Amino acid sequence: MKTNCSQNRELNQISSATYNVQQLAQFLNISRDTIYRMRDSGELPPTIPMQRRIVRWQVKDIELWFEFGCPTEKSFVRLKKDMLRFTRQN
Repeated sequence: MKTNCSQNRELNQISSATYNVQQLAQFLNISRDTIYRMRDSGELPPTIPMQRRIVRWQVKDIELWFEFGCPTEKSFVRLKKDMLRFTRQN
């Protein structure tokens, strides 16, 4: 069983490699409301649920999302899966 200390350490490690809504809004130079609208309409990569009302995005997913040309969430998941499959084969 994990202690609060180890849980907090894991959460801090996850937090440092992720964007919260405010950070992502600043990074994309758009409002927080726009982030929520984009998330709800499937225009952003999938989120990482942290707690009931807290969501984050992996920094590497946002970077990859840009590289892919900002596809929808569904397309992003498919492209990422294909990329991972390709890199494992080579």
